[in-house]
Amino acid sequence: MKVTLEELRGLQKSLADRVEFLSANRNVDMDELNRLRSIGLRISMIFLSYSFEKDSKEIELGYSDEENAIAEEMEAYRVSQIHQRINTGSCLSCVENLADMAMDLVRQINEIVSGIKPGRNAILMNNINTKFAVASEFLTEVASLKDNPDKISAWKAEEISSAVTAASLMGRTKSEKKSAAARLNGKKGGRPRKNPLPESVAKKEENARKSKKSASIATKKTVAAKKSYAVAERRMVLPRGSKIAK
Repeated sequence: MKVTLEELRGLQKSLADRVEFLSANRNVDMDELNRLRSIGLRISMIFLSYSFEKDSKEIELGYSDEENAIAEEMEAYRVSQIHQRINTGSCLSCVENLADMAMDLVRQINEIVSGIKPGRNAILMNNINTKFAVASEFLTEVASLKDNPDKISAWKAEEISSAVTAASLMGRTKSEKKSAAARLNGKKGGRPRKNPLPESVAKKEENARKSKKSASIATKKTVAAKKSYAVAERRMVLPRGSKIAK
């Protein structure tokens, strides 16, 4: 996990506040208190290693159990900071923060999917990738709110059904089975009408289609016959001295 020294300072202050609160509690959990103190001490040691660096300096955590513990606390701290900005800021700033968080999740999903290999069961891995793709589309739509005021207005005015949205996203996903089913339905005449026509009207439309098809076939036959006659006439050779009757 990559963090800045500025984030570590914020986490250290948050840990100090929690230690102070727990210490004032009579029924304090000593294991939790000692854990927080240990993490705070480890952060202080990190600051000693980067004492001459700026707060914008970015470092990597996760090379030891102690750093993994700091990384876990940092994840919780980042989420708490987002919630604080959401709850204290304006509606627009709330949307911007949520959009940024959604975009970060999309990047993480893309990194996970790029590292997934087919493995022993390609169908299972494909299904997992499909679910990740649907989640990514949901999050991308939330992330797009940051640069789309019209969508924000629409979402304010109308409640969105999660079931309908999920169905529409799943409908846009592609697979071999869906493609094969679509081809088969196309051969059968395509998707049926949502509101079937009355039997009399349907029969009239069917007769009209048949008449149009018959007329088209007859026209094609007539045109073909005329072409054949014209070709035969051009190729016809008359006996010497004979004339074509007018």
